[in-house]
Order: sequence, then structure tokens, then C-alpha cells
Amino acid sequence: MKKSKKILLASILILLVCIIFLIRGNRSHLDEEHAQFYVNLITSDMYVIEASDTIIDRKIALSIANKLLSKKTGKWNSFFYKPFDIYLINDYWFIHCTVPKNMTDYGPMLLINCKTGEIKFWGRIW
Repeated sequence: MKKSKKILLASILILLVCIIFLIRGNRSHLDEEHAQFYVNLITSDMYVIEASDTIIDRKIALSIANKLLSKKTGKWNSFFYKPFDIYLINDYWFIHCTVPKNMTDYGPMLLINCKTGEIKFWGRIW
């Protein structure tokens, strides 16, 4: 009886690991050209959200994106938006949260000024 429970538990764990890798493996990423388009669109003073964070490097920008996404969507949901695409364009960190390829829209985007730390945009464009 104990042996069958262990086999069942091991089977369930293996199934869960396979499902997680399947979900995370098929991601839609933005290339730098598309990121440039969004930076130009967002910095055209159409979107303004202010914050007082100071950005030093890529690692801190990713950390801020992770914390904001966790607050907006919840810690478990934010796991499914990773890995982030990140580019430094025109003194702004452009961070795109990836989504599965079968989704019709793009994931959330974050635009942070690398010198002042101002969060210029957080959300979805379309």
C-alpha cells in the first residue's frame, strides 16, 4: 500500500513539472525593433505615470518589473509572464512580459527612465 502511494505521488510530481515546462516553453518575445516602436510611442507624452525609483542597471530594472507585476497580478500569476524581454533604448529600460504564442495580445510592458527611475508606462498598449 505504501509503495503504490509513493508511485502515485511521484507520478503526480512528474506530471506537474512537465506541465510547468510546457507552459513556460512556448513564449512570444518582442525583438528590439518592436521594442523601439513601443518606446517611441510611449515617450510621445501620451502615457505618463510618475514614480521615484532610481534605476542603476538591468538587474534592478528586472527586480522592479517583477515586484510591480507581482503586485498587479499576484505572485503566482507573475510566474507565467517570465522570462522578461528587456532592452535599453533612448535612456529607457523597456521591459516586456512574455505571454504564450497562442494569445492574441502582447503582455504587459514597463518603461523606466534609467537615469531618473521614473516609471513612464506600466500596462498594455492595446
